[in-house]
Amino acid sequence: PFSQVNGAGIKRMVDAGINVSVGILENEARELNRIFITFHEKKRPYIILKWAETADGFVDANRDGSAGPALKITGGAANTLVHRWRAEEAGILIGKNTALNDNPTLTTRKFGGTDPVRILLDTNAEVPTTFNIHNTDARTIVIGQDAKDLQKVLTELYEQQIQSVIVEGGPTVHRSFYNAGLWDEARRFIAPFEIGEGVRALQMRERPENETMVGTDHLLIYRNR
Repeated sequence: PFSQVNGAGIKRMVDAGINVSVGILENEARELNRIFITFHEKKRPYIILKWAETADGFVDANRDGSAGPALKITGGAANTLVHRWRAEEAGILIGKNTALNDNPTLTTRKFGGTDPVRILLDTNAEVPTTFNIHNTDARTIVIGQDAKDLQKVLTELYEQQIQSVIVEGGPTVHRSFYNAGLWDEARRFIAPFEIGEGVRALQMRERPENETMVGTDHLLIYRNR
């Protein structure tokens, strides 16, 4: 589904007298090229929601703003895998609360791949320029007033040729994408410990399509079909 090709290659082969069969393993081909196809058919990036939660469903302890460090949930194997995932996608997105509370760098420093473009939803420009997301380690796109409209956000990213985005923001941002149906995949880590109370993770209605262990953490993969 790419306007600059649009069957031209097939036509050239047919015109040259080559016998061409189409539609072979179409579903498998669409799966293999799902990011490219989503970008060109839906005119937006392929969206991956990613988070880690405790066994009782919390993504963080209750904190007063940025007071105290973020709760460490996953183990080393999962952390390295997440950095590999970052290297595989074009962009990584968070909201201003995650930036203010956790001051993340959002790079691939534990894997060594290409850093994704960092995308910050910051309607009122509340994240200071001294924070890590504004450093020179990677490119950063700050979306201001349009941050309230996710469709406008995705259109802007489409226009900037960003084909895939990992959403690592907190549960508020995850719920916004999820409730709007603007997601394609969700990657959910569940750690083997409980904390009793805290910030609730997004609750998925779908059943996972795949489950595996990554170190001591349980990884569930969901798809928005």
